[in-house]
Amino acid sequence: MSMSKAEGPHKAGLRSVGTRHQEYALEGDASGFDITRDEYEAALAASKQPEWDGEGLPPVGCECEAFDGVSWFPVVIVGRYDGFAFAWNYDQRKTLTVNEVHSVNFRPIITEAERKREEAILAMRESLGHAAGLIEVGNIYRAIAAGKIPGIKLDD
Repeated sequence: MSMSKAEGPHKAGLRSVGTRHQEYALEGDASGFDITRDEYEAALAASKQPEWDGEGLPPVGCECEAFDGVSWFPVVIVGRYDGFAFAWNYDQRKTLTVNEVHSVNFRPIITEAERKREEAILAMRESLGHAAGLIEVGNIYRAIAAGKIPGIKLDD
């Protein structure tokens, strides 16, 4: 829900429930849950933070993926301090601390198509053994995807 200053809280579906702290509640809300104007403004500002583009360390609250040296897994950035980011994975109850030098250990959450692409590249690399690195195998995959290698098509 957005509310411009011109609209005011009443046109945004909020009703005043207290004048002392400028508290508001959603119209028709019978739950008795009230928020202060400061809480509303803070939540609104947080919801408008730009998405992390993968450069540097992710901001606090960012849901992204982290690499622990073995695999990528989803995390939430729960804190940053003095050039370090602290990540938490709820499912595995796993923490990770990364400094700015190793910020490549974080990436934005990838799409299913990107995940399948990565799995295909890793499978190709494993099938070749030590004969090829990830860069070379990635180049082969992109050539197949672009249709530059006749007789081979990707399903996805």
